[in-house]
Amino acid sequence: MASELPSMIDESESEGVLRKILRRRQLTLARMQMETALTTFLDFYKDYAVKDAEPLNGDGIALNLDIVNRNGYTPLEFSFFRLFQCKGQGSRIRLSLHYDAMLVHRRQVPPFAPPPYLWSREEADLINLAQRVRASPTFEMLSSISPKSAHIRYERIWGTFG
Repeated sequence: MASELPSMIDESESEGVLRKILRRRQLTLARMQMETALTTFLDFYKDYAVKDAEPLNGDGIALNLDIVNRNGYTPLEFSFFRLFQCKGQGSRIRLSLHYDAMLVHRRQVPPFAPPPYLWSREEADLINLAQRVRASPTFEMLSSISPKSAHIRYERIWGTFG
């Protein structure tokens, strides 16, 4: 069990709260690395619960690795997602690290099989997720490369999770 009850926030405040956490820890997006992103994101999830989150699959974590198109730039993007389902409306906050796709291609990044969504704040579940991510060859390789950029974005999305 988590030792303390999390603070309650509105899902639309999530981006501001995550940015405040970074400032409080004296972290910047420009210097964000994989380990710091993982630790910060899991702490953000553990310490801040979302008001009005639906009881089943209303506030969770997902991870993804993909080559994406971001305004004509095509990075390899490792994303940490926090998924919200509140009053039938889906949204998410994304902390993404962008890597030079060609550099990563030359190093032959292994495929990343993300763990399933996590809908639990139990300490053991968070530790298990962190261990699974850290044990992946992809995480290990990307940890040795500095990302070209990092971004935080809150987005309304369609659909539900589960």
